[in-house]
Amino acid sequence: EHGRTAITVRLEWDGQVHEGTASGERGLAIELKTTAHAAVRALEQLTGQDLDLRIIGVKLIHAFDSDLMVASLLRGDGSRSRFVGAVVVSDEPNAAAALAVLSALNRLLGNFLHTTD
Repeated sequence: EHGRTAITVRLEWDGQVHEGTASGERGLAIELKTTAHAAVRALEQLTGQDLDLRIIGVKLIHAFDSDLMVASLLRGDGSRSRFVGAVVVSDEPNAAAALAVLSALNRLLGNFLHTTD
C-alpha cells in the first residue's frame, strides 16, 4: 500500500520461531513505533497471552557518545507498570527498536518464561 509499510519481527525461543507483524505509515519515527508493535505481537505469540502492553514511545537519542534506542511501554493490567529499555544502535534502527522492547520487558518475560518451563 502506498505510503505504508509492514514490519515483521521474528523471535526464536526454544527452537521455535514466533512472528509478529504490524503496519503503519512510512517515516523513521513511525516505523520505529510500528517495529515495537510487531515485537510485542511476536512476544504475545511466544507467550500465548495478550500481554496488555501499550507502546508509549520509541526514540533514537544520543547520549554518552553513543546512539541509543529507548522504548517505553505501559502495562494496563491494573498494575499500570511502566517498562523502559535501551540498546546501543549499530546500523539498523528497526532492529534496535525491537531489541529495546525486549530490553524493557526482560524481567517480565524472564519471570513468565521461567515459570512456564
